[in-house]
Amino acid sequence: MAKSSVVVDGDIGTATRLSAEAVRAAGGTVSASIPGEPVRFSIKRPGSWRDNKNTPYEGTASVLAVNSTQSRIDVETTLAAIFYIYIAATCIGCLILTALFFYVGIVPLIFAIIISIYVAVMAQGTWAQEMADAIVAKLPAAAHVTAQAPVSAPPAGTSPPPSAPAAAAVAHTPSSAVMEDLKKLGELHSSGVLTDAEFEAKKAELLKRL
Repeated sequence: MAKSSVVVDGDIGTATRLSAEAVRAAGGTVSASIPGEPVRFSIKRPGSWRDNKNTPYEGTASVLAVNSTQSRIDVETTLAAIFYIYIAATCIGCLILTALFFYVGIVPLIFAIIISIYVAVMAQGTWAQEMADAIVAKLPAAAHVTAQAPVSAPPAGTSPPPSAPAAAAVAHTPSSAVMEDLKKLGELHSSGVLTDAEFEAKKAELLKRL
């Protein structure tokens, strides 16, 4: 399972709507979107099976109120059950081939096991994180407050600190945070998650905030 978090301007209802829109913009399908409950979705890594892409994922986008005007969105992605069925079917097919033609089948069996282990490790780690980051990147740039580590909710019994207006929060985003967003954007573009057009549009939005 992979996780990516971001704080946005808006109450829980607004953050839930933004989460669902970001999932759809990233190419996913939303199965449940009710304010106050996690947004549930399914999504596939862009590409085809031939280049170890098109991997199916399921996930949730949980929304937590940080204060009266801001909410935190935690996007979590995990491999869909059908992925494990695909891996098992591949290995079983190679086992059958080995039983019928031992000397011919042993090589593809070993190869299939090695590839399956590699794909499973990448799919559960790096690729799952790519998908979580891709959904967060699809949130409107104007909604972002920070894309850094999750912000803890205030302790029970304490009053939340006063919040500046939404426009001021965006206008005073530290340049270091913008540079971090640009770095993540470049990684998503290099990995093929974002197209050239999406990359240029998002980069232009971030540069305006410097």
